[in-house]
Amino acid sequence: MKTAPIPRFFLLPLSRRIVGLDLVRGCAILAMTAYHQSLVNRPAGDWRLFAEFLGYASAPLFLVVSGVSAALHERRHRRPLKMMVHGGLLFLMAYVIDLVLTRDPRVDWDIFQVIGACYAGLGLSGHLGRWPRKHLALAAVLLLVVVRPELRPDKGFFSPWPYGFYFAGGYFAARLGLSPWLRRWSIRGLAAASLGFFLLDFSWNPPPDRTQPEGFIFILALALALLLAALEAERRGRLRAPGIGALVRCGRYPLTLYFAQQIAAVAHLRLPLPLTPTAAWAVQSSLLLALMCAAAAVMERQAFLDAGWWLRQVEQRVLGLARAEGVAGRH
Repeated sequence: MKTAPIPRFFLLPLSRRIVGLDLVRGCAILAMTAYHQSLVNRPAGDWRLFAEFLGYASAPLFLVVSGVSAALHERRHRRPLKMMVHGGLLFLMAYVIDLVLTRDPRVDWDIFQVIGACYAGLGLSGHLGRWPRKHLALAAVLLLVVVRPELRPDKGFFSPWPYGFYFAGGYFAARLGLSPWLRRWSIRGLAAASLGFFLLDFSWNPPPDRTQPEGFIFILALALALLLAALEAERRGRLRAPGIGALVRCGRYPLTLYFAQQIAAVAHLRLPLPLTPTAAWAVQSSLLLALMCAAAAVMERQAFLDAGWWLRQVEQRVLGLARAEGVAGRH
């Protein structure tokens, strides 16, 4: 008698938290923080170029990782309603925080608004069932906005068009990672191909526009290379060093840390230090990153301090009400 295969994500058990994913997410958040601080204290020369590259790559990288997380969330929680509620509440929370910060009621598509909308869209498509109806419907929607530009949601900082493609890239990469036929040699080959493409393109050309197809492929290759390297390190037990642990913890509390550093950037908080702009950027970024790592360590012990914890509590309450009304049983 054959037994069902154990669900695995790039050969890692899906039954536990994927530490490598937390590591890459934490790196993306800290890179965004350093970039946002460069808008407060303007570094010069090569440091300015370095900060600009962090800003160029970090947000799309975060969206790719979020797409991966969505695929794993979908695999662990089969009911589409949970995806819809999670996405809707995440969008609402991000919108309210953005409204408080900017006093502008318009949806400007902050990064978590995009992620929330993508989660809700996946949940909605889940009512069509699995392959092929679900993915054919997603492909039909994509084709519609390709041929009808006036339908594209392309206004805002990280508008779903084109930044939703990064989320979709991570989602389908995770679907590949969940495939039972994957072997270690094929994973290493994919990692080598992704890294090779990124390095060759980066050495021959300046980074392409991230809103264009070439830029999407360029950053997706970087994201896959980083993610697969982190997963390989996790398989080998190399993610236990203290410094690595701090990055992993930051990746577990993205909602709180992202908005905390965004508040600091929007408020233009600047330490009164008699330093050059480059030195001030380095010092202030380092202090803020250290505070974020410390905050993550505190939230690991006091979960209620995390905005994500409150999001999950409200989500459970909404799903509980849905079950009481008989909605969750049908969806």
